[in-house]
Amino acid sequence: MNINNKLQKIKTNQIIFYIVLSILTFLEVEFLNSDAAFFKIKHRIVYIILDLIVYFSIYTIIGLYSKKILRSSLITLIVINIFAWVNNIITQFRGLAFRLTDILSVKTAANVAGMYSVKFNIFHLIWTALFIVSLIMIIIWSKHLNKISETLTLKNKLIFSVLCLFFIVAIPFEAYTALGLNNFDGCYVGGYNLYLLHSAVPNTIKKPVGYNKDNYSDLTKVECTSQKRPNIIVIMNESFCDLNRVVDIDTSEDVLPFFNKFIKEENIIEGNTYVSVFGGNTANSEMEFLTGSTMGFWGEENLCYSMGYSKYMDILPNWLEQIGYDTYGMHPATGDNYGRRGVYQYMKFNNLWFIDEFLDKGAKTIHFDKAAYFLKEIISDSENYRIITEEIARNDKPVFMFNTTIQNHGGYLWRGYNDVKIQNKVSNSELNKETNEYLTLIKQSDKALEELITSLKNSDEDTIVLFFGDHQPAVSLNLSRDLGKEPTRKEIFNTPFFIWANFDIQEMHDVDTSLNYLPNILLQQSGIGLLNQYQKNIEQVREKYPVLCVNNTVDSSGKELKFDTVFKSDDLLKEYKNQSYHVIYDAE
Repeated sequence: MNINNKLQKIKTNQIIFYIVLSILTFLEVEFLNSDAAFFKIKHRIVYIILDLIVYFSIYTIIGLYSKKILRSSLITLIVINIFAWVNNIITQFRGLAFRLTDILSVKTAANVAGMYSVKFNIFHLIWTALFIVSLIMIIIWSKHLNKISETLTLKNKLIFSVLCLFFIVAIPFEAYTALGLNNFDGCYVGGYNLYLLHSAVPNTIKKPVGYNKDNYSDLTKVECTSQKRPNIIVIMNESFCDLNRVVDIDTSEDVLPFFNKFIKEENIIEGNTYVSVFGGNTANSEMEFLTGSTMGFWGEENLCYSMGYSKYMDILPNWLEQIGYDTYGMHPATGDNYGRRGVYQYMKFNNLWFIDEFLDKGAKTIHFDKAAYFLKEIISDSENYRIITEEIARNDKPVFMFNTTIQNHGGYLWRGYNDVKIQNKVSNSELNKETNEYLTLIKQSDKALEELITSLKNSDEDTIVLFFGDHQPAVSLNLSRDLGKEPTRKEIFNTPFFIWANFDIQEMHDVDTSLNYLPNILLQQSGIGLLNQYQKNIEQVREKYPVLCVNNTVDSSGKELKFDTVFKSDDLLKEYKNQSYHVIYDAE
């Protein structure tokens, strides 16, 4: 055999080695990817091929620059599977896959990790078998391989490296656009490898094209002719939803007896508000409401609270303070979560209330040994609302309270609640327990809400209440799938909302809207009216797009649209982004 044939055999053997290793790695990762959801979807041959090309490219480029194939292959295999395991665990916790941007909220994740338990199933056993086979193959086969890099000229080595890098970068990033994948279901449709690499796309906040700060000097100048100053209470209730709006279930008792009766009454606006998050990342819902902006502008996969601000944000709390309100940013847990204490200061809340402030005001807690440290002492919705009403009575000024509750925080296995039970046959025993605990918590929220509304009905002070859920719990998606239904994005990226006051407001039912519009609707119904040109411009957008959310956009004719497609072609939305950028990232 001449030298050229020997070189060709070396290359061929190593190429086959990396192909087989890529196939095994792909199978391992996908069997950990949400209970092998990838394999439940038909006609995915294109994605499988793309995934295998990326795995092959990763192994090859690392092998080119490593002294030993054994070491480089083992390390690469282990690192890839570590990410697969992290994804498997994170998905069990919140229902959404792990993204590289989640590293920005690692402290918050560490805080809540103790409340969840990892569930093992047949797919973990399959992964174990595949991983052992991969290890054996690498150890035995790699000993018989020489390094390709030793047989390549420098020129060919560089060409091969550039080609591999091209596949590693281009396939994940371009496939999502060209093949219609997105940051919610792309993980299950296109495979986790492409999803994870795609999540590495840098999406820092940049000045929008055409933005000129001088154009917005008077954008948020507050002009208010109304003399009305009712107390304004905004309750963003943790993981609040009605599971029956997602999947038909039978329960041992009515879960939301007060809520469902109350929203049918007069003097109320109610419906669905569309949100950009599911199962977690509560802070993005806070951001959308308080800024009147949308995550569609900043990237649905990003955590807005970690993306930087100007010295302060010229947004709702600041405007209300200018017309005489005492403003409160309230969350009855540690202020470290999502960096809220610092962010609320940037938002110019007069008062920052976290768990210590609630305890100082006499809030009683419920102790849970199995909870993460910051939730061992839970402040229930009932106690939360009691402290709110007492503070309103104490304060001589009108108040604006933005209150993010904590009672219903997942996971749902550490409290041991099962007062309300699901009657449907749920195949997964732990999911059954989670569902019962979640339903019991929502039942408690319903009772607490009734107490709050009753108290405010009997109050002499004019008060208006906006109530909505920040996102649905992972339980809603997991339960739907267990009961044989695959919910749409539209079904799971929304939560119930209502606006009610103890004085006359306009009545509207079955309203579909999105979080960025709720401040406008709230201020209009309060009698205060829109406070500046920014809000008036948002109202023009709302007339054209009554729902504007990265997961669900609807125009005035009721036609459902893709946010990214609409944004690219609509100058009104581009100007909306410019103005949002100004109030959040370029205020003075």
